Amino acid sequence: MDFLHLFDLKDIFSNSIAGLIIIIIIFFYKEKVSSITDCSGVWYVKTITKETAYNPYMDMTLVYKMVVLQKGQELEGTIEKIYENTSKNISKEYIGKDRIRSKFKGYIERNYFGADKISIHITENGTDRESTSFQKVISKCSNVLEGEFESTAGDSKGICIWQRKPF
Repeated sequence: MDFLHLFDLKDIFSNSIAGLIIIIIIFFYKEKVSSITDCSGVWYVKTITKETAYNPYMDMTLVYKMVVLQKGQELEGTIEKIYENTSKNISKEYIGKDRIRSKFKGYIERNYFGADKISIHITENGTDRESTSFQKVISKCSNVLEGEFESTAGDSKGICIWQRKPF
């Protein structure tokens, strides 16, 4: 009986060591080989409205220029609306003092077995009123990120694309 008990303890110990080694390998891979997504710098963000309570916003495209400061997994910065195209194909480019400037905060949610998820909360100082938006994108590669947004402006929802180069 003591021999069987000793055999069980050896199995538990060896399985624990194997598990610890696997955890260390995954941690090393994610931290050194596949490190956290680098979001610092300038991004161009396009949103396309797919659902809204305010019909003129349907299929509206907005383009922003976003400057991101990254501290570990935390993100913050400014975002300026630079272009819009309404559902009636009325385009407007925002230049200089006419740009609508906003601030945002966010974070990167590490996913050790897949792509990182990036979430930001934007407070926009619009021309008529302040609104808030939430964007969540998936980091599949370092130069283009895709996801979804929700906004209190027209209770709208849709897709968003982040990229390093202008649209």
